[in-house]
Amino acid sequence: MSARFAPRSLGSSKNAGFTLIELIMVIVILGILAAVALPKFLNLSNDAKQAAVSGVAASISSAAEINFAGRMTGGTNGSVAVADATACSITTINKFMATPIDPSKFAVAALGGAAPGADGNCAAGANTNGLVVSCAVSDVNTPTIQATASIACAK
Repeated sequence: MSARFAPRSLGSSKNAGFTLIELIMVIVILGILAAVALPKFLNLSNDAKQAAVSGVAASISSAAEINFAGRMTGGTNGSVAVADATACSITTINKFMATPIDPSKFAVAALGGAAPGADGNCAAGANTNGLVVSCAVSDVNTPTIQATASIACAK
């Protein structure tokens, strides 16, 4: 038998492998990394909800602008009058949205304030055509997650 393939004894100093201390240190380091990274992954659900609310608010604003432009050019095909006192209601908004807003997921309300249109009211004055109403869009399950949509009153 050649010396190259001779079996080694257990007490040989050339044993390959990791000691128990080395393995425990690797497990401890992986545990610390997991403890630091886990909270960042848990917060992704709120970021996703905020992105969804912001997307809905932007689509409301965009659809309202397209609707307003259609009304100003004299077209009534596909555009609706937004002249009632509840411009920030899902019922009114869904009239000009291509895809209706799901009221079980999103809530829409007037922001409020003293400025014209701040109460979500397009019918407040005789000439409210073009008045911009600000609406707060929020997640139904997490009302603190909000974004702002702007709706132009169109008679």
